[in-house]
Amino acid sequence: MSVLRDFCFFFLFLITSACTSRSTPVDQTEQKGLLGWLRGDEQSFGDSESLRPGRVVRGEFLSRVEARPEVAHFLENVEVVLADPEAFARDFGLNPNDQEGLLGALIDCCSYMVESQLNRDLIGVTNTEIRTTGRTTEVLRPIGYGRASVATVSFDDERTLQKRRLLDVKGTGWLNPSRASHRTGLLTLQEGLKDFYFSKLLQIVLAKEKRDIKVLPTYAVIAIDVKTTTNDDRDPAEPAALLVRAAHYRGGKNVNLSGIPYMREPSQVQALLELELALRKYGITSSAREGPHDQIVNFQFSRDDRLLDFGSYHLRPQFASGLVLLRSRQNSATWKEFVKNPEVLGSVSWFSPARLVTSREEGFVSKPNPELFLAHFMGENALIPPSGSTHQEHFCSLMLKTVRQLELQKQSFDFLDACD
Repeated sequence: MSVLRDFCFFFLFLITSACTSRSTPVDQTEQKGLLGWLRGDEQSFGDSESLRPGRVVRGEFLSRVEARPEVAHFLENVEVVLADPEAFARDFGLNPNDQEGLLGALIDCCSYMVESQLNRDLIGVTNTEIRTTGRTTEVLRPIGYGRASVATVSFDDERTLQKRRLLDVKGTGWLNPSRASHRTGLLTLQEGLKDFYFSKLLQIVLAKEKRDIKVLPTYAVIAIDVKTTTNDDRDPAEPAALLVRAAHYRGGKNVNLSGIPYMREPSQVQALLELELALRKYGITSSAREGPHDQIVNFQFSRDDRLLDFGSYHLRPQFASGLVLLRSRQNSATWKEFVKNPEVLGSVSWFSPARLVTSREEGFVSKPNPELFLAHFMGENALIPPSGSTHQEHFCSLMLKTVRQLELQKQSFDFLDACD
C-alpha cells in the first residue's frame, strides 16, 4: 500500500508540475500590484500611503504590529561608511544639501545596541566588548524579529511620541544571542555592504528590465567598534556594522521560514519565477544555494511590495540545471529535510512545490547574457575598496560602471547624485 500511495503522490506531482510549467508569461503591463498578495486584507491593515518609506509612524505601527519595547544603549566610535543621504532626505522631507546634518541624524537615531547584547558573558563568544556612551533610548522589537529593531527618529521632537517616524536598524542585538548562524545578534560589515549594494543594484537592473517592482530604501551602513563571528567555531574577528533601512511592515504569516510567500495564484508564482530568470541575465540570483537541487528562489517583500533582505543574493557566471519556488504550510523540520533530500518534495503532503523549472524549459537561464553580466561585482572582495579609496568612492565607481554598461542615464538614479 505504501508503494501505491507514493506512486499516486508522485503521479499527481508530475501532473501539477506539467500544468504549471505551461503557465502564460505575465504581461509587463499587468505587473503593477501583482505582488500585492502579501498585504492580505488591505481595509483592515490600513491605507497604502501610511506604508510608504518615511511615513511609518510609531502609533500606527504599534496598532498593527505586536512589538515589545527594549532599552538600547548608544555606541562609541561609530562611522557612516556608506550612505544614500538623497533617499533619506527625500523620504523624511529633510534638506538634501545638508549632507553632514543628514549623516549626523542617522548616527543620532540608529547607532545603538539593545541591552541584552551588552551581557559581558558574550565577550569572546559572539562579540568583542561593546563600548557605549551612557545615553539610552527605547526601541521596538516586533515579534519575529531577530537581530533587527525599530528606532524612533530623534529629529521629530516637535511631534508627539505617537506621531514620530521610524527607521529599521539591522545588527542591533538579539534577545538571547548565541554563536549559531544569524543568532549572534550582530551584522558583519561585509553583510551590511552586500545588502546596501544589492538594494541599489536591483534598482538599476529593474529599471533596465522596465519592471514595476520597487526596492525598500536602504539609507546607510554604519561601522561600529565591535567584532563578531560568522561561524559557531570561530572567535569574534569580523568587523560589525549596522544597516539602516526604511521602517516597513513585514508579510507576517504569509512568509514562511525560507522567505517564500505561501502563494495561491499561478500568476503570482509565474511572476516571481520570471523575475528570478530576468535577474539571471545579469548574473544575479536570489538563491543562496549552489547545488543542482537547491536552487530555491528567495524573494522577500514588505507589505507595500518592496524587495528587501538581500543576504541570499549572489552573482554567478553560471547556474545549476534547475530551480524551484516552494510553498510551505508549516514545519521547519520538513524544510531542513528537503534541503538534505530533495526527493521528499513529491511525497510530503504538507510541503509542496508551487512551481518547478528545469533547464529543458524554454526561457530557462543557465548563463548570464555576456553583454549584461555584471562581472565587476564577482569575487569575495569585490565590495572592499582598494587602498586609498573610501567605501563611498568605491560604491560610486562600481555603480557608475554598471549604469554605463547597461546604457542607462545616471540622472535616473538619485543615489548617484553625489557621484562624479
